Amino acid sequence: MIKSIHMAVLPHRQLRSYPDCGDWLVNEDNSPLVLCSADTGNDLSNLAILLHEFVEAVWCWQNNVTEAEVTRFDKEWFTENHNVDI
Repeated sequence: MIKSIHMAVLPHRQLRSYPDCGDWLVNEDNSPLVLCSADTGNDLSNLAILLHEFVEAVWCWQNNVTEAEVTRFDKEWFTENHNVDI
């Protein structure tokens, strides 16, 4: 059950260890808890990233896709498409 969702715009270095501009974390029941955007320097861009993270997190929660599965996919995608060793 979603009781609250926290949103934050943070310096990019404070996001997780792969080079994405947005991130989300979940509660024990996989419901969204925290949404983060790397600070792009533009409020509308930051809000667009947070909106994307909100939609993605809620869709995953409703379709039983875990945060770990999304993180694994993101890391594989960055490795394959951007030659980033994560």
